[in-house]
Amino acid sequence: MLAPSKRQRYTEYGPWDYQHLFGSQEPFLYTTNICDIRKTLTIKHKYAKVHKPTRGSSSHPRTRPQSKGVPINMSTTSVKILNGALDEIPIPGNGTEIILRGVIDADSLRLLQVGDYQREVMPLSSLDSLVKAMKKGVTVPDIELGMRGQRYRETQDGFWWLLDDVYIVDGLQRVSSGLHILQSGGEVRPHIGAAIHFGTNEVWERERFQILNADRRKLSPNVLLRNLRHTNQAIDVLFRLTTKDKGFVLHDRVSWTQAQRRTELINALTMAKAVGVLHGHIGPGRGSRYDDLAAGLEKIMGNVGSGVFRDNVRYFFDLIDELWGVKRVVYKQGAVQMRLTFLQALASVLSGHLDFWKEERLFVSADMKRKLAGFSLSDPNVIQLAGSGGTSRDMLSYLLIRHINSGRRTGHIKPRNVEALPTLTDEEVEAIESGESAA
Repeated sequence: MLAPSKRQRYTEYGPWDYQHLFGSQEPFLYTTNICDIRKTLTIKHKYAKVHKPTRGSSSHPRTRPQSKGVPINMSTTSVKILNGALDEIPIPGNGTEIILRGVIDADSLRLLQVGDYQREVMPLSSLDSLVKAMKKGVTVPDIELGMRGQRYRETQDGFWWLLDDVYIVDGLQRVSSGLHILQSGGEVRPHIGAAIHFGTNEVWERERFQILNADRRKLSPNVLLRNLRHTNQAIDVLFRLTTKDKGFVLHDRVSWTQAQRRTELINALTMAKAVGVLHGHIGPGRGSRYDDLAAGLEKIMGNVGSGVFRDNVRYFFDLIDELWGVKRVVYKQGAVQMRLTFLQALASVLSGHLDFWKEERLFVSADMKRKLAGFSLSDPNVIQLAGSGGTSRDMLSYLLIRHINSGRRTGHIKPRNVEALPTLTDEEVEAIESGESAA
């Protein structure tokens, strides 16, 4: 599609030709796009034309200007695009889409809005290299924006004004860096290109954000899990427990953001993995990717119901608080009971033995709680295993089972099946017994 600057202009009509439309004899030009994508009336003096592009369509409807011209004074409320040009891009299996490509006017960066599906703005120390590059004039990749509406105006001087709310779909850190450059003063003005989608909504933006960021190494799976809460009820249960339920032991202690705060004990991915292992006998809860894990949790919740699922999660972390303490932990460093390997080892022992369940509900008797409370988290072997990966989880599970069964000739806890028992080699068992873990 040709840029607006390359349109073919026709002979100027007399002012009498437009008096019936505008109530005055202001001179106007009739402009036609040579690609026949749209036809518009371009106001030569103080009026601007209004378009309403349609998503997924290859053409735009023609819209008459208002009978009374509106002065263009939108710099404080509308995003301004420089060197704009419409582009038609294919949508696999769904026709085409008309988007706008151009450069965001630096003064309009502050008008861009941020949806809750976005990661948080990175600290300035993390953006330092990007800021320095932009100050040197290094070109950064275009960002993607979504306008939640279809109204825009193109003025005769070649500027495009976006009249509805515009959200950042991809490029928050680049915009943040540009704003920092503006705030720091100086003659440098950030040059950030953009592709603008028309008629978007939060659902479309969130899906587009997922597509663009799922395979990017720097995007935390905690953010991706947080965004799945809108479509995955199990993730929504975990999110609400940790952010809305003040009675939950991990309220405001689970990170759903890109960077974990010091006061947050675990992140969302760790919690989801532990919950998945806890319900491993009920459904597929051992996914390695965040999306597979979320899908498994949703199946598990479908098998037991949202109420039972929520109660089991609450009971599990309340149990840890009762036995070894969670509420009193200030920082995660040193909190062995909140490390992923230990959480998964404990969850595996509970899931794999019949003694801890009443049908589909998690339950630990008072005698068993007293026994578990005697498991020492200050043991150097336990600390080392809890901080390691690989077979460390099975080795910790073995230590927990051995501790529970210690001092009993009979009445050992009953494994659900052979697969529920830790899988260890003779060498690993020997290392555990000798107090020298292979971690």
